[in-house]
Amino acid sequence: MKRLVALSLILCSACAPTTIYYREGAGVAAVDRTLARCTAQAARDVPVVLETRYTPLRVVRDTFCDPDGNCTVEIDTEGGDAYDVDVNAERRTAAVNQCMARERFTPVTLPPCPPNVARAAPAGPTTTLPRLTPKSCAVSRDSGVRIVTPG
Repeated sequence: MKRLVALSLILCSACAPTTIYYREGAGVAAVDRTLARCTAQAARDVPVVLETRYTPLRVVRDTFCDPDGNCTVEIDTEGGDAYDVDVNAERRTAAVNQCMARERFTPVTLPPCPPNVARAAPAGPTTTLPRLTPKSCAVSRDSGVRIVTPG
């Protein structure tokens, strides 16, 4: 699982595309080390700043009538619930991306491999990032991601 995190930002589903930091020939361990360093630096440079926000208030009007036609109106509000937002989250992500770019890693999104390609792919995760082509795809495994270039 550790290599999975280091290799990519996976969208949890086997049907979803896989985004990785890529530099041809780089080892997954190098990606892991660089990403850890960049993430730590971004956390120092762009710390979490939580801002409390509130869901919108909505006025709810209910009319209740008895069998004689006498009606009463009740007015209430819904919403106004507090939630926290890290206002620096996007800046921190940008800082990580810039740091990775300085190390010549670029984010690349690979589609999931078709089932027949996934079944034929070698076992285990990729350990060295291969040359990519338009046919390259990714197979998510418990132990990491296998990058496959069919044909």
